Amino acid sequence: GVRLMAQSIRASWRSTQSELRAWAVSADTVYPDRRHFPPSSEKLVAYAAFFQNGGSLGKYVGAIKFACRWLRIPVDPVVWEVGAAAVRGGKKVTTVKKKPVIDMRGLRRLVKAAVREDDIVAARIYVVAYCFMSRVQSELLPLQLDGRSGGSDSWHSAVSLSDKGAVLVLHARKNAQDGAEGDG
Repeated sequence: GVRLMAQSIRASWRSTQSELRAWAVSADTVYPDRRHFPPSSEKLVAYAAFFQNGGSLGKYVGAIKFACRWLRIPVDPVVWEVGAAAVRGGKKVTTVKKKPVIDMRGLRRLVKAAVREDDIVAARIYVVAYCFMSRVQSELLPLQLDGRSGGSDSWHSAVSLSDKGAVLVLHARKNAQDGAEGDG
């Protein structure tokens, strides 16, 4: 049972760890003389005040709930009802902007336009951003074939192309500030 429960968060283990660390820091800050677990309605409401986005709050409350199930910590069901109400309230006051997405048809149009303008670098950036689902402004640009910027020793994101595909090495990512590598 424990193995199956661990499998439920396997892909998001690092996020769950981060969410639980945030809970611990909040609990230590707001209630330094109390234990982190079991959570109380009072602690969850104080914790919710740190969030501007109801969706994020929901993920963080979910991590606390998972930890309680994992550690078999009994929690009054009213606590989870209060947590759910805080999440619902947060979602009502949060406006989430849908970010535009490029589909394959749009990608082809962008690449063709770049090639017509002899801008091969832009065409490559479009393809790499699409294939690797990059946050273009903060992660991908300035994309370099060898990662060097202006001949200096500093580097940014780099892509290596071959017959078999591409390897992308990012200088930094949102959840990996020391960089990341992927192939596509």
